[in-house]
Amino acid sequence: MRKGTEVEVVTAIFGDRAITGDRPGPISSQEARELHRIELIRQYHGLRTFYVIAREADDVIGFLPVYPVSRAFAPPRMVTGLFADLPHWSSALLLGSDGSIPSLLTTRPETAGELIARALTLDSAQGHGIACLMHADDAQFELVRPFLPEAAWPGERQEAYFELPFASFEAYVATLSRNGRKQARRERRRFLDSGLELSVVPAMDAVELEPLLTQVERKYDANASAEWEELFLSSTALAMAECGTALVVHDCGRPVAFTVLWQVGSVWRVRCWGCDYTHPAVRDAALYANLTFYEPVIRAGQAGGRLLMVGTGTLEAKLRRGASLRRLRSLAWEHQ
Repeated sequence: MRKGTEVEVVTAIFGDRAITGDRPGPISSQEARELHRIELIRQYHGLRTFYVIAREADDVIGFLPVYPVSRAFAPPRMVTGLFADLPHWSSALLLGSDGSIPSLLTTRPETAGELIARALTLDSAQGHGIACLMHADDAQFELVRPFLPEAAWPGERQEAYFELPFASFEAYVATLSRNGRKQARRERRRFLDSGLELSVVPAMDAVELEPLLTQVERKYDANASAEWEELFLSSTALAMAECGTALVVHDCGRPVAFTVLWQVGSVWRVRCWGCDYTHPAVRDAALYANLTFYEPVIRAGQAGGRLLMVGTGTLEAKLRRGASLRRLRSLAWEHQ
C-alpha cells in the first residue's frame, strides 16, 4: 500500500465519513441507496454491516462491504448452494456482497491486500466459520485472488445481460438467430393481441402485488414468506426512488403479472418478476418473455441504456432470446 493511503472501517454507508458526494466515488448514489437498504434490513435482524474503505487524501480508492452472518440467516441458495463439499459452518463473513447482488468491491491493485486483511478482522461470531468472497466479476476476482488462501472452495454463477441500445423491437429481433426471430415475434404478437393492459407505475405501487411475487418465489423456495417479499418490494422501491418503475399487466383491472425495473445510469436491471400462475394469460400471452425481456429491452434501449441485466436464473430462456452471460465468481475458505 502506498504511503499516504489509510484504511478505515465504517458501519454506515451514509454518515460523517460518507463515501458518496459531489466527487466521483467507487459507487453511484443509487448503489449506495441499495447498500443502505441491505444495511437497514440486517440491522432489523440484529446483524452489523461494515464497509472497509481505503482513502488517499480526499479520494476513496478502495471499497469493500463486509457482512457477518449466521448459518440461520444465510439461506442455502445464497451461500452454501454456491460451493460443493463445503464443511459444516456456523458463521460466515461475506465479502463484497451479501449474496443478493453482484459484488461492489472496488480497489486498486496496491490496496487490494490491505482491504482483504482488514475485512478478515471484523468477524466476531462464535463457532466454526468460513469467509466468502461473493459474486465478483473476473476483474474484481483477479485483483484480490493473490490475497486469498489456495485451499478454498470455488463457486460460480452466470449473470445474463442484453447489450443495448435498440431503437425498436425489430432492431432487437434482427440480432437474433432465425429460430430466435420466429420465437420472439410469435411471443410478442401473442402479448399484443391478448387484450391485456400494460401500465407503467412507480415501483412503490408494486408493493401491493406481493402475492404475485410470493407465488414465483415459492416455486423455487417453499419457505418463501409473504412478509419477506413485501419487505423486499417496499424497501427496494424506497431505495430506487425515482429510478425504479414497475411494469404491470392487468386483465379487466385484475393484476396478472409484473416486473420491477431499476435504472442506474446507463445500466438497467430487472429486479423481480411476479405472476399469477393460475391465470392462462401467463402462458398464452408469454408474459414472462414480454415483461422480463422484450418490454425492458425496448424501454431501456429507447432511454439510451447501455446494458440490461436480467439476473442469474432461467439462463437458457435468456440465451435463446439473445442475452449474453458474464461470470460471477465466489470463493469460500475456513476462517476463525
